[in-house]
Amino acid sequence: MDYRVIILADRSGAELTPLDRDTCPALMEVGGRAVIEYTLEDLAEYGLRKATVISSGVERLREKLGDGSRWGLDLSYVLTRPEQSPADSIRRAAGEGPLLLIRGDIVRGRSIGRFLEAAKDKTWRTVAAVSDRFDAGMSLVQGEWTHGCTWPSFELGINIVELGDIGLYRLETMADLHSACMAAARGDIPGVSPAGRETEKGLVTGRLSQTDGVRIEDGRLFVGHAAKVAPGVTIRGTVVIGSGALVDESAYLEDTVVMPGSYVGRHVELRNAIIAGSRLIRVDTGATTDVADDFLLSPLRQEKQRMRWESLWDRVIGLALLILSAPLWPLAFFTSLFASSGSPLVSRSLRSNRLHADGRAQFTAWEWNTPVPLLRHLPWLLAVISGHLRIVGIRPAPAHGADPDRTDAPAGIVGPALLDVSAEATEEEIMLGETVFLERDNFSQRLRYVARSMVSLFSMKAWDPAP
Repeated sequence: MDYRVIILADRSGAELTPLDRDTCPALMEVGGRAVIEYTLEDLAEYGLRKATVISSGVERLREKLGDGSRWGLDLSYVLTRPEQSPADSIRRAAGEGPLLLIRGDIVRGRSIGRFLEAAKDKTWRTVAAVSDRFDAGMSLVQGEWTHGCTWPSFELGINIVELGDIGLYRLETMADLHSACMAAARGDIPGVSPAGRETEKGLVTGRLSQTDGVRIEDGRLFVGHAAKVAPGVTIRGTVVIGSGALVDESAYLEDTVVMPGSYVGRHVELRNAIIAGSRLIRVDTGATTDVADDFLLSPLRQEKQRMRWESLWDRVIGLALLILSAPLWPLAFFTSLFASSGSPLVSRSLRSNRLHADGRAQFTAWEWNTPVPLLRHLPWLLAVISGHLRIVGIRPAPAHGADPDRTDAPAGIVGPALLDVSAEATEEEIMLGETVFLERDNFSQRLRYVARSMVSLFSMKAWDPAP
C-alpha cells in the first residue's frame, strides 16, 4: 500500500529545559543518533521511501538530515509556526490516500511495519498505536484529512493497536531522556543497536573516538563519534559519552550521560546525571546546576577556545623568556664545552602536549650538556614556543615507557617537581606533589608558579651544579 508519511518534529522541548536551549527533542542525540533518525531508519526498513517533516526548526533538521538519501528516503520539509496548530500544518502537507502520522521526536524501537500490518485491515477511520498502554506517537488515517482534524486522540481499547514493549521513550522528562540513553547504550531498544562497534567487552565506540586507558568496572560505556575519553577515566554502571565530547583524565562517571560537545574536567566525579555543557542535571530530582568553573564542566567549544588562549599565552611568555635569557646562552655553551668533551647539546625524546589522532605526539627536546640546572634547560623554551610544552606543568614524560595514567597531563618546564619539593625528594613525593598540582590546575595557580620561578632564578638551587 502507498502511504503518505508525515513526520512531526514540531515539539519545542520546553519540558526538557534547559536542554531545549541547545536543540529540539527531534535532534537530541540518543545512542549516537539524533532521535528522529530512529524513525527514518524504521521507515526505510519497512520500505517506505517518501516522507514530509513538519517542524518550526526546518533549517536545522535539513542541515542534519539532508534530502534523506542516506536512508534511501526522499525527504521534504514544511515550516510551521509556533502559533499554528498541528492540524493546519498537516493539512498543508496531506494529499490523497492513507496517511501515516508519526512523531519524530520520541524514541521507539522497530515497530512501524508491525503497526501498519495490524492497522491496514481495520475498518476504523483512525487507528493509533499504543505501547504498554502509552501513546506510541503513530497513527494511520484511512480517509481524507479535514481541517477539523487534530492529532488522533483515543481511549484505551478503542481504535488502537497494542504493540507491547517496543522500547518507547517519550522524552517528556529528564528521567525519560536519561533512561533512553541508557537503554540505547545497552542495546535494549528492540531492533536497534548503538551507532558504533564493540571494540571490547562493555565498550562500544563510534567513528574516530578515542578510549585508550579507560577503566570499565562492572559497567558499559558507549562513546559517540569523534569523542574522547582520556586515560585513567573510571566507568561504572552505564555511561554514555556523546559525539564530540571530551572526558578528561581520572574522571569518575557512573550511570551518567554526557551530551554532545560537552567537556568533563580532570578528577570530576559524576553519578546519575546528565551533563550538557556547563550544566549538571540531577536525574532523580531534575535539579539543574550551572557550573561556573570551566575546568570542571563546560561546552567543549569553550574548552577548545580556552586551550587555544592558554597555548597562545604560553608561547608569548616563552618567546619573552627566550629574549630575556639571550645573555645566558653563550654562558651555557661554554660551560657545556668545559663540562663535556663531546657535543655541547644532548637530546631527549619526550611526549608532547600536542594531540594527534592516536594520542600525544612525540618531539625531540634539546638540552645543554652542563650540570647547571638553569642553563641546561634553556633550549626547552624553544619547545614552549613551538607548542610542545607549557610554561607550567608536570615533568615531561618520556616518549616511550611513560605511565599511561599521566601521559595526557599537561607537561611544562616549571612545576611542582622544581618548586614544591626538595632536591632529596623521592619519586613518590614528587608524584604526590604533581597530583595535587593537577587537581588544582587553573590560570591563577600557573601565574603564581611563573612568579615563583622568576624569584627562584636568584636562588642557589637554580645554579648549583647537578650531582
